[in-house]
Amino acid sequence: MQNLIFQKSMQQLEDLSQIKKVKKKISRIKTIIHEKELNIEMESDN
Repeated sequence: MQNLIFQKSMQQLEDLSQIKKVKKKISRIKTIIHEKELNIEMESDN
């Protein structure tokens, strides 16, 4: 991600949508991790 931002600042990044795609992937991964954490908490409460 930082590499893409650096490339953008140096005007070397051709596809600017790459940053948006990476942000979406990170968000999806964080969501999955959070869902798993919630599931573990729910199971431990029972």
